[in-house]
Amino acid sequence: IRTGGGGGGDSPTSIALKVTDEVLASVLGSILWQAATVGESSNAVAKLVTKASSDGVDVADFTSKDALTKAIGESIATYKSAGGVVLFMYSLVVTRTVEKIRSDVMKAGGDLPMITDLGLCTSDLVSLCLRGEANGNVGAFQPISDENGENIKLGWPEGLGVGLLSMDEYQTKIPVADALKTPTHPVWLMHGGDHFTVLWSESLKLPNMDDAGEGGACFSLLHWNGLPPNGPRLARLNIQAKEQAAPAPKKRKAPTQYEPVIGEVEGIVQADAEMKKKLPNGWTTWRYEVQLAGECTKEEGTQYDPRPDGAKMPTIFDLKGHSAAGEEKKTWRCAACYSTRFKTMCFGMNDLKDGEADPKCENCGRLRSVSGYTIWLTYDELPGSWKASADRQFAPKIVSVLRTKWPGCQVEQVDDEKFGAGNWPSV
Repeated sequence: IRTGGGGGGDSPTSIALKVTDEVLASVLGSILWQAATVGESSNAVAKLVTKASSDGVDVADFTSKDALTKAIGESIATYKSAGGVVLFMYSLVVTRTVEKIRSDVMKAGGDLPMITDLGLCTSDLVSLCLRGEANGNVGAFQPISDENGENIKLGWPEGLGVGLLSMDEYQTKIPVADALKTPTHPVWLMHGGDHFTVLWSESLKLPNMDDAGEGGACFSLLHWNGLPPNGPRLARLNIQAKEQAAPAPKKRKAPTQYEPVIGEVEGIVQADAEMKKKLPNGWTTWRYEVQLAGECTKEEGTQYDPRPDGAKMPTIFDLKGHSAAGEEKKTWRCAACYSTRFKTMCFGMNDLKDGEADPKCENCGRLRSVSGYTIWLTYDELPGSWKASADRQFAPKIVSVLRTKWPGCQVEQVDDEKFGAGNWPSV
């Protein structure tokens, strides 16, 4: 890989991305040999599939990494051509064996196949490539909690020394394993939810947060997406970060849920559609329709955790100081109906008639002063945790994934000639 010098002076389109046949053979050899040696103290055998047909596959056995790498190099044209990746996947499967792969997958609570009916790659297959076994749990904790309701921290073997960052952290609330978040080499797979892309440090060194000044550390990352229609694309991202994610704790406790305080933000309904259209990537300049907690929005039967003495209380908003969202367009949303939308499929929208000071909801029959209503808040008015929520929902996905490693980092996309200004790389 040759880059433009690490200072960000060259445009992304001038960066040369070239992997020699020798390097490719070395990498493929390392991946396959790892699958042969994991859990094997001796007598490791790597199996290289060189041909496949309806009659079966041709397999060559290798008992040394050097011999394996040499053989791959001699047949590298096969693995670079159409179907070459499939042959290599076959090699991984017959080397690891179907029995061990099934056991690996079950440890993580998964199931075969490793490629879904939709053609999507699972974390089991990614894990098989990264560390030689198909245990797809890339999280920092065991998937099953102990008798105390806690999940014990897991170690991730060094493997190839390549990392992974995932959008799934936000949904599962489980951080990626420490060794994946801070790998040996400054290279990360980026999992945005639909497919995998690749990110690496332009300086070919891990960013050093210890040298960060008052404004944080500044560094450049290169991102490669080889999948059409948003690729092939090589893009440069300039990052300013004041911190990096701390290692995961030794145990993970079940998330706590406190009883909502009347007037606190309970959810973001949507961003202003007209603002989104005017400034597609300007999510920090938009306003947001939010639902506030009220007497009619509490979930019936929910067991809340006691709020500790001295715990910081959430920011409170008074409905009396805010007009209903949509009022300028003669509409309003009932907060009580919106809070039960998943049960009723009613999102609480109402038309506002002229002269109505306290309209009645057409869906639940409550007066607006009783049911509550949604309001507009600008991004700057959102409490800190809800700013982060808006970031995750409305920022370019690559920004959210990067912030799992560098919380709150500022990301600048360097415009390139082919994709144009404001067209963020896809993950």
